[in-house]
Amino acid sequence: MLPAGASVAGRDSHPQGESAFPRRTRRFVLDNPPETEKREILEEAQRLKDLYYDKIYIQIDLRKFIELGKLSLGDTSKIEPILNRRVRELPLALKAAIGVRVKDDKSLLADWMLSWLLCHPKPRWNIPSVLYWDEFQELFKLRFDEQYPSGLHIMKPRIQLTSTYEAISGEFTARLKFKLDGKPIPDISRLTAPVKIAEGIAKKVLDELRDYIHFVMSDPRRRSGLEARALLPQEILPLCTSEKLKQFRIWARGIADKGGFVPVGEIVARHKGRQIKSINKILLTKVADALAHLGFGFVPDPRFALRFPKVGEPAKIFKLGKAFVKLEDASETYRMTLINVALGVFVARVDGEVTEGARKLLSNIVIDTKNLADHEQRRLRADLDWLLANAPRQALLSRKLKEIKPDAVPATRKVLYSIANADGVVRPQKVAVIKKFYRALGLDPALAYSDLHMSNNYDRLVNVRITRPLAPGEAASTEYPIQEVELDAERIASIHSDTDRVSSVLGEIFDNTADELESKGAHDTRLPGLDTEHAELIKEIVEKDCWTIKEFQELCARYSFMASGAMEDVNEWAFEVYGEALLDEYDGYEVNSDVADALKKTFRGDSSNVQAETV
Repeated sequence: MLPAGASVAGRDSHPQGESAFPRRTRRFVLDNPPETEKREILEEAQRLKDLYYDKIYIQIDLRKFIELGKLSLGDTSKIEPILNRRVRELPLALKAAIGVRVKDDKSLLADWMLSWLLCHPKPRWNIPSVLYWDEFQELFKLRFDEQYPSGLHIMKPRIQLTSTYEAISGEFTARLKFKLDGKPIPDISRLTAPVKIAEGIAKKVLDELRDYIHFVMSDPRRRSGLEARALLPQEILPLCTSEKLKQFRIWARGIADKGGFVPVGEIVARHKGRQIKSINKILLTKVADALAHLGFGFVPDPRFALRFPKVGEPAKIFKLGKAFVKLEDASETYRMTLINVALGVFVARVDGEVTEGARKLLSNIVIDTKNLADHEQRRLRADLDWLLANAPRQALLSRKLKEIKPDAVPATRKVLYSIANADGVVRPQKVAVIKKFYRALGLDPALAYSDLHMSNNYDRLVNVRITRPLAPGEAASTEYPIQEVELDAERIASIHSDTDRVSSVLGEIFDNTADELESKGAHDTRLPGLDTEHAELIKEIVEKDCWTIKEFQELCARYSFMASGAMEDVNEWAFEVYGEALLDEYDGYEVNSDVADALKKTFRGDSSNVQAETV
């Protein structure tokens, strides 16, 4: 440390009883004594700093002197990055430590860049609160290392590091220049480009933490809960994981290893830490994100599923293959395949239990679908398992068929007739259902017969030739013998007659059934997607805030509905349109006031139509 000059002032306000110390600081700064004497003076300065801990102006002066003294002894290697949110200036020690690294052509790592940014006197970004300071630090370091794995190289500035020291006694002022190993230490305090780089990373990190920050700031007590931790980026979870999150991961893994099925209400209760009486889309989405952060998914996820689950209904937890910071929207291929799988499951079980042949075909639909991400393939397999355990409803599927684009209709058509004939036996119930779905697809229902007949001969084993042992020395023939077959004309005529008669009878039955279904499906224009009976039922439901079990059963009976089925149909429709269920089953049936108010406006004519939300 070399003094550039000193000027003496006439002020003397040093601590009483320590009148000798100002003279010692003067000797340290201006006379440049031996190193042993310098260290003695620094020890005395530290003693006084500890002694006068309640005198702020003394603390400031002694801290500056001690900092300057250590630098003069070349102790820059012992200086650590200053990661204090309250420091709004570049301390001399920090400037010297960074300057030495720049002088030695060393790249700056994340800690030093964050320290430089935090201590910069002109902040242009929001300084992190202590509530999320640790999370911010960890994520900043990760993102900086991703962008600059070897550190950020800084061009050496030409200006030399200097500092002005004014004694608290006012006896002298000295302007000092700093060198290390005889070489000037560059002054980095005027550089702006490195600070802007660090600032850009910090802003992106705060953006990544936005949801977590809002959640924590709204109620700091929830910081250690699962909901808060689930909002953190996956990369810093191991560094910020709470015991609750660890237990949640262990529980989810155990469920997935045992088949995955568990009541939806139990999943939500594990996540929230308490029992929940009702669920909605927002709540289930948070649960899905929490599981995704841990590498697990669950179906039916409200963002991707065909319908909204009930509290007591089983869901399926499965392994996603990797953890996700945020689940992206499902691809078009996934959505269309899910509809096809649901249609296949419905057709397969319409006449009873799903056969082994149908299960195999349904599994092949999932396996053979191209252009799916690995996690979507896994989700589809879980979807299939869940649909086999929780059959989709025909009304829902008929609405979903409207989402299928014309170029995707042939694939859906093939799924329908292939599943119906998976075991070579097509029952009348399946034919009726396929005709109904064909009509919803805009196809001629009569095509069902030709499709089923064609698929009946598809992939069937054919006995081409009966083999016999070859005689010794006889060569195997490469040609197949042609066998003439004489057709029985009377037998063929009889079969044609029987077929026409049966087709006529079945056609009349199925056409009558279709007509009945069509008549019942007349839409109420005020509630698109619902038939008149369901629309009228909803109109009565919203007139009350809650219904007892008996009242609701009697109401549904007037429309020839079962209470459980009517509730599911109504909630499926309400969830697709409003994003929430209309009815909550709790000690009877509670009516969702927000959905009810919107429906009342629709019935009064305040709203011309209802816009469905894509889920």
